[in-house]
Amino acid sequence: MVIRSGDKRNQTMTQNIERKPLLLQGGEVADALGISRALAYRWMQNGVLPTVRVSRSVRVPHDGLLLWIERNTQHSGGVVA
Repeated sequence: MVIRSGDKRNQTMTQNIERKPLLLQGGEVADALGISRALAYRWMQNGVLPTVRVSRSVRVPHDGLLLWIERNTQHSGGVVA
């Protein structure tokens, strides 16, 4: 089967693969950051990570997590060639 770039089925499959949940559960945050679930939930509870309350659940916005990573990434003072 040859899939052409204009094929609507191919576009739908690509969109499904690239789709990420808008709100992440603590376990998903832990997996994404490579930390324990306990630490992820602790950071969520203590306000280290951005959170959104959905009914009785607490979630971390996907874009908020990416922004948190960007803001907390330390860069060396060296010059990149």
